[in-house]
Amino acid sequence: RSLLISAVFTCSPALIYSQSSMVKSSVNTFSVQIGDYIILTLDATTDKSTHIDWPEFTDTITKNIKILKRERIDTIKKEQNKTVYRQHNIISIYDSGSFIIPPISFSFHSGDDTTPAVLYTEAIPLEVLAPKVNLQKDILDINPNMLSFYTWKEILPWVLFIILISIIIWLWFRYKKYIHRKEKPYTKVVAKKPPHIKALERLESLSKAKLLQKGMIKEYHTELTDIIRTYFEERYAFNALEMTTDEIMYFLTDNPEWEASLTEELKEMLDLADLVKFAKAFPGEDQSNRSIKIAFRIVNETSLPEKTNETTVKEDIA
Repeated sequence: RSLLISAVFTCSPALIYSQSSMVKSSVNTFSVQIGDYIILTLDATTDKSTHIDWPEFTDTITKNIKILKRERIDTIKKEQNKTVYRQHNIISIYDSGSFIIPPISFSFHSGDDTTPAVLYTEAIPLEVLAPKVNLQKDILDINPNMLSFYTWKEILPWVLFIILISIIIWLWFRYKKYIHRKEKPYTKVVAKKPPHIKALERLESLSKAKLLQKGMIKEYHTELTDIIRTYFEERYAFNALEMTTDEIMYFLTDNPEWEASLTEELKEMLDLADLVKFAKAFPGEDQSNRSIKIAFRIVNETSLPEKTNETTVKEDIA
């Protein structure tokens, strides 16, 4: 009986923290090719009085699982007395076979505790596939070395000529700008476009550019999210271009002017863009077209009523 009581008291800190705290690890895929990127997400939930010792890694999790990039720890949600912290990590494996991301430990303690409690995430299995090789095909010869058609002695005069022309053009523009400053400016009334009009025009231009048909998937999603983030900055007055996806979602959900019915679609669009930009994902054309449709819907349903907004601007006489 005394041994049982001792065991209960020994485990009690972890039991107490497990009731108020929680840790979780997840990946965006369980099966990849050798060298593909995997997004490993670490989540920790706790109350305000508890301090977390976040797990520290060097450049590996295990011998075979390499860490390529560790992003900063973000606060993504606050509910009542709970705070949720999240960190994204880009990992990769350069061998084929079955691998396991082991349980990852988090230490929790408050100011009065002398012994921290340790909680572990669950292990995650991964399957890494080797590239398929057709052994029935003939072995090809090594390509010959490419010949260099130009030497530095031939290129250097052209480089110097381009530099000289660039300097002359720069000096000409500087001189023209100096002359214009001396002339009397005039006042011109310029109509300022509302944020939703500018966003819709940029979305129309992106749609007509046909980047998806040209295979420029990353450029397409980068421009699409830049349009939406710029619209959010001008419409809701917060620094969306410098925020992560989770920070944008947290800010908008607390904004009374935001249409809550659009939250899930916005997160879908931003998460897909993050996978394309950071994990080199290649979504289908239907998924990418759905993202721009979501963007059009967000701008149309959150736009302010149009009104005449003119501003006086002083311009130099050309």
